[in-house]
Amino acid sequence: MLKALEHADYVFANEDEAAAFGTAQGMEGAPLLEIAKAMARFKKSNTKRPRVAIVTNGSKPIILATNVAGSEEVDIKEYPILALEKD
Repeated sequence: MLKALEHADYVFANEDEAAAFGTAQGMEGAPLLEIAKAMARFKKSNTKRPRVAIVTNGSKPIILATNVAGSEEVDIKEYPILALEKD
């Protein structure tokens, strides 16, 4: 998967998948926000385009981490999840 990730412009992961990536990168137990940043900064074959990592976490906010192309800088945004009504 890490070899495929090198070619990805967009990466989607739920909290378990992101945690597995974090563990593989020596970040076991790190906050999802930090793991999303690491996913966005991960080695990329085409450095002319940014990588966007989207991490979902159930009813908690979605994390959107965008790597500034060709740099280590990562822009982070969080989007809340609206609760569904029971009916």
